[in-house]
Amino acid sequence: MIGTGIYTSPAIVYQLTGSKSITLGLFVVGFLYCLMSTAIYLQYAHALPYNGGELIYLDEITSSEKPTYADTPTNVTPTNANTQPENIELQHLPPGDTRARSSGPSARFTPWYKKLLGDGLLAYIIYSLAFIMFFNSATNSQQFGRMILLCLHANKEDNGYDIKKDQHLMRYIAVSIVSIICLAQFFSPAFGRRLNKFLAVVKIGFLLGLLAVGLAALGRDFDSQSSAGSSLDRTGDWAERREVRSKVSFAKALLVVLFSFEGWENATFVAGEIPRNQQQNLRRGFLAAAVTVGSLYLIVIAVSLNSLSWEKVDGADNINYAPMLSGDTATAKRAWAIVISISAFGSLNAIIYTFSRVKQVIGQAEVLPWSQFLKKDDCLDRKPRSQRNAFRFKSPQGGLIAHWLGTVALIAVSASISSTLESIGLAGYIQTYTHCFILMVLGFGYFKLKHQHEFLNSAGNGQQPAPTGRFVEALVLVCTPIYILLNLAILVINVVPPYKSTGNEKSVFPGYGYPLIVVSLVIVGTLYHLLFFGAVCRSYESISSDDESEGDCPCPRVVEGIVSPASPLNLMKHAGVVCEMKKDYYYNKERERVFRFGRRWRMKYSLQGYDSASYNAPTQDNEGLTIAMFLYWTFGGTRLKKDRTPWAKLKNWANFKRLAGITPKPAQHRENQGQGSVVAR
Repeated sequence: MIGTGIYTSPAIVYQLTGSKSITLGLFVVGFLYCLMSTAIYLQYAHALPYNGGELIYLDEITSSEKPTYADTPTNVTPTNANTQPENIELQHLPPGDTRARSSGPSARFTPWYKKLLGDGLLAYIIYSLAFIMFFNSATNSQQFGRMILLCLHANKEDNGYDIKKDQHLMRYIAVSIVSIICLAQFFSPAFGRRLNKFLAVVKIGFLLGLLAVGLAALGRDFDSQSSAGSSLDRTGDWAERREVRSKVSFAKALLVVLFSFEGWENATFVAGEIPRNQQQNLRRGFLAAAVTVGSLYLIVIAVSLNSLSWEKVDGADNINYAPMLSGDTATAKRAWAIVISISAFGSLNAIIYTFSRVKQVIGQAEVLPWSQFLKKDDCLDRKPRSQRNAFRFKSPQGGLIAHWLGTVALIAVSASISSTLESIGLAGYIQTYTHCFILMVLGFGYFKLKHQHEFLNSAGNGQQPAPTGRFVEALVLVCTPIYILLNLAILVINVVPPYKSTGNEKSVFPGYGYPLIVVSLVIVGTLYHLLFFGAVCRSYESISSDDESEGDCPCPRVVEGIVSPASPLNLMKHAGVVCEMKKDYYYNKERERVFRFGRRWRMKYSLQGYDSASYNAPTQDNEGLTIAMFLYWTFGGTRLKKDRTPWAKLKNWANFKRLAGITPKPAQHRENQGQGSVVAR
């Protein structure tokens, strides 16, 4: 939770608002927002204590089907499941074969909007796309690079040193530090956890040090000018409001504030790593961290603002206010740059640890292309552990690679903005705005959480954790509507022009760009869901053994998708693939995909006729490379043999062309050549 925000955000917010009172008020709002978010998330984590956090919460609150054991269809076509490598279950189906639909009590009408939601799959896909693309370490890593440069050139700032000249070096340092942390966590996840605990204590110490410096600064003389040019003391400066470019710049200021509080939710992303008998540790640690850090934030900001003058902040490129409280000398600038870089390093370590595991959870669901790479653990030979907790000592190789690529991509994109501060903050602002949209949806979903929790517990034979207390539930229920409205206000007000950048520069990311990104995510995710998984049939069943055999289970109830399997909109059909979702009645915590990845459903992919010559399936390659084979391979299909992939076909074609271009020499010519050589000899 403690990163670079507390050391830079107060001065940025003061620049954007022109008022100390509004600045402190926005941080109070941010603290209350953090507490409300924490209270709501504790209820979610209590009901769904699995890795993935928001991913699992969105899946469950948008789930609508309530199957029971009475839903036993009378006509279900038996299938022979064939478990393949990479945990993808494939089976042989003739073209045009479809699952038999249930009749009787299970054949009830399903509204179109529930079919569109896909029993949680639509929200799962949209969140997965958003998380992989925008939840990264670009802002914190660039702040780390910026602090390193400020430390190296602290004595040059008074002589006109401009960090813009070294922006490429700053980004190189950012990419380097992300690479180092990703590699360290790849080789030792336990080291990442220990380092996070150590740096948490160090960062609390830094906050207390900043508080001490702010208190010491209160003893110095204070001088500031009002808008009319008169001198102001400390008390008068709190009541003064300077003119700023945009009357609604407080909206962007609130984004800056919320980003400084980001990180409160990180523990819920890895809730599945906490042993069952220690789930109360999450609640205690969650509350203690939010209250302690938030309270320290407010005290530090109130004390620091009391010693900051508008003249030092207005138009300043260096928005690190800590050196201003300690003489603003080269030594102070260098010392605080080191402190902030260490804090940024700790934040990077925590974010990479949690975010990479969520991205691995996304890969394990196998709903995005090339998920077999995203879901991989590391390939290192480690000391044997108990099977239940072995995953805690494995690093999410695919998640780390995806996180590194996403971070580097956004660092590259932000390079197009000339303003250094705006470029650094862009990725963080997009992440915060997107997160506000997700939190608003989860706020609405909270009203369904209790009902969904009761259903899952009843289906799981009453296996439920200890209650959280009626007072806490009532308090959260009262706060939730306020929480929803606050998120909605953030989403709307940031769109209102004119837009102001941090640092008072002309280059600014327009406010309408944030909702445009969110709307684009929803549209792309919805289209992807419709085109690839709109025809997916969902089968609700009870599975008794960990090998997920179907012999002793009651017949499943099958629900059709919103798109017909024969529709041309079903892109799976064009690749010769049939997909089916198998969903359990409840969370069986003995299974790895539940206690580690938080899923009570799995996808079954069937490649039509590929293994049987009796079917004239589009993926059979008797006539060479087909469009179906290319589509199947492009989106990550692994069933094609190595010599039959499009890449292998292309290589064979290139070799054939090369060999065909060599013209054989005539026999007579070769004979004459031989005679000539004899004569020559």
